[in-house]
Amino acid sequence: MIIKKGLIKKTGVLFCALASPLLVSSAVADDGKQRSWYLGAGLGITELDPDVGDTGYNISDESGTGFKLFAGYDYSEVLTFEAFYADMGSAELNSPFHSQPDASVDYSTLGASVLWYFWRNAESQDDFSRKGLQAYLHGGLSFLNSSSSAGISQDNDVQVQYGAGLEYGLDNDFALRAGLDLYDKDAGMVFVGVMKRFGIKSKRSIVSEPQPEPVIEVVEPVEEPGV
Repeated sequence: MIIKKGLIKKTGVLFCALASPLLVSSAVADDGKQRSWYLGAGLGITELDPDVGDTGYNISDESGTGFKLFAGYDYSEVLTFEAFYADMGSAELNSPFHSQPDASVDYSTLGASVLWYFWRNAESQDDFSRKGLQAYLHGGLSFLNSSSSAGISQDNDVQVQYGAGLEYGLDNDFALRAGLDLYDKDAGMVFVGVMKRFGIKSKRSIVSEPQPEPVIEVVEPVEEPGV
């Protein structure tokens, strides 16, 4: 199987199109609160399942290690839009034929997803700050890219990406996250990471105190005594 060319170009265009609106510094909601955006990174353990087909190779080790970079925009108290890039590591291949050397298949992915925070503790209710423990589900699309000296690639470039996770927001606008990301049937990652939110302070409206009305003193004319 031949790895499709132009994938890096397509993924770069997708990332620019998705990341640019997400990385807006802040937007003020109708209720006067500022929506937040964030940056994050994490490390994970991956499971990869390349289709070796009739190449003569067998999968000797389908687990690997990788990292994930992500940026998101909290649209509301329960919905978030996120763009991400992940290096999934590599799956190791071997062959029973001496003429075929051992090989590996390297995976990486770039995409975007929507996060739904379906459960939030009392500390986080009705608040864009996302403090405390929360649970979310997510789903979206991604470009899954693989490269190998053995000529093996994934079944589909465009993958349905979905999963779930837990997040704990700290008081200093940092948050810890642990999640599961699945990419169709080709790859999966369990990761832990840290993230930083920006622009989450509420917009305080300045209320001016009422000023006392000026008092106008009326002076009565004094009549002069008659001569």
